[in-house]
Amino acid sequence: MKLPCMQCKETFLLGNFVEILYCDEGIYLFCSEECRENWMSVNAQEINLESLQQPSL
Repeated sequence: MKLPCMQCKETFLLGNFVEILYCDEGIYLFCSEECRENWMSVNAQEINLESLQQPSL
């Protein structure tokens, strides 16, 4: 099964070594540690802010 990297969008085989990030919003797959780190540097703050937001009453 081929999957796209969340950062670079390159496809890779599921059997190959992949980096995985799991959070409340889902599971994210990356083709390398470098791609995971680059994606996190841009998106981690946004994900954290979304998970901290409280629903309106």
